[in-house]
Amino acid sequence: MSTLPSTNLSFSQIQTVMGGANPISLSEYYANASGGFTTGVSGIPNTGTAINLGVFRGKGKYYATGGIITTNNGYIIHRFNSSSSFVISSSVPSLTVDVLVVGGGGGGGGGAGGGGGGGGVVYQTGLILTGNTSYTVTVGNGGSKGATINAAGGNGGNSTFNTITAIGGGGGGGDAANLNGLSGGSGGGAATETAIGSVGSALQPSSASGGYGNAGGSGTDTGPQYGGGGGGGAGGTGGNGSGAGGGVGGIGFASSISGSTVYYGGGGSGGSYQGAIIAANAGGGGATGSPGQANTGGGGGGGKAKTNSEGYNGGSGIVIVRYI
Repeated sequence: MSTLPSTNLSFSQIQTVMGGANPISLSEYYANASGGFTTGVSGIPNTGTAINLGVFRGKGKYYATGGIITTNNGYIIHRFNSSSSFVISSSVPSLTVDVLVVGGGGGGGGGAGGGGGGGGVVYQTGLILTGNTSYTVTVGNGGSKGATINAAGGNGGNSTFNTITAIGGGGGGGDAANLNGLSGGSGGGAATETAIGSVGSALQPSSASGGYGNAGGSGTDTGPQYGGGGGGGAGGTGGNGSGAGGGVGGIGFASSISGSTVYYGGGGSGGSYQGAIIAANAGGGGATGSPGQANTGGGGGGGKAKTNSEGYNGGSGIVIVRYI
C-alpha cells in the first residue's frame, strides 16, 4: 500500500494511490462512488457532502475489510479481537499477507493448582489469498478458572483464520484432586499437595508449520508452599513448582506484527499454599497469580489454597493480518 502525504497533495498523487483514470475529478473518489476507488478508506465522505483534497491527507487504500484497521511502517494491519470475517476487495486479484493466530489461554487450577497453558501460536508469512473472497476469522475464548480447590482450569478455545488453527491452551490441574494439567496448544501445569499430577502436553504442531507451543511444568509435594507447575508458553516450557512457591509460566511468543513487540501465548504461573510465586517471566500470561491478559492468549494463574481456592481465567486469543 502507498500512503498519501500528510501535507500538500495533488490530484495525480490521489490517482496513483487510489486508482482512476484521466481526466481526474474528485467526484470519482466519494466513498460510495461507482468506481469504488476509496472503498474501505476511513474518513472519506459520501456524495452530498463537500469533498476536498484535505480529506485525503495521510490516507491509504485498504484492500480488505474486517477487524480494527491501523497502519504502521507501510503495512495495513487488521486486528481481530473477536470472531468476524476478513473480506478482500474485488479490486485486487490476490493479496499477500502475514498472519498471526493465537488461541485462548487455559484457565488456572484451583487451590495450589497448576497455571493455565498459553494458547497455541501460529505465525505464517507470505500467504497468497484470493481477491473478492471472504475468509472466516474465529477468536477463541479464554479457559475458565478452576472455581474450587479441587477443580482443574478449563481449556481455552481454538482460534482460526481460513485453514490455520491455533489450539487453545490447556487448563491447569486442581489441588488435591484432578491434579493433571490438561493438554492444549501449550499444556497446563500440574497440581500437587498430597500427590503430584502429570503435566499437560503441547498439541500445537511444531514451528515447521509456523506453530508454537510447549508443555506445562510439574508441581511438588514439598511444603510449605506445595507449588503447582507453571503453564507452558508458546516460547518456552512452564517452570516447576517447589516448596518455595509456584512455577513460573512459560514465556510467550514475541511478535511485532502489530507495530510494537507483544508476547502472545504466555503460560500462567502455578499456584501455591500461600500464593508465593518463584518468579515472573516476561511475557508469561497470568504471572504472579492473575488472569491471562485478554487478546494475548495468556494462561491464567493457579490459585492460593490458604485464602482463595479459585484459580484465574485464561485470556482470549487474537488474529492479526497485515499486508502492504
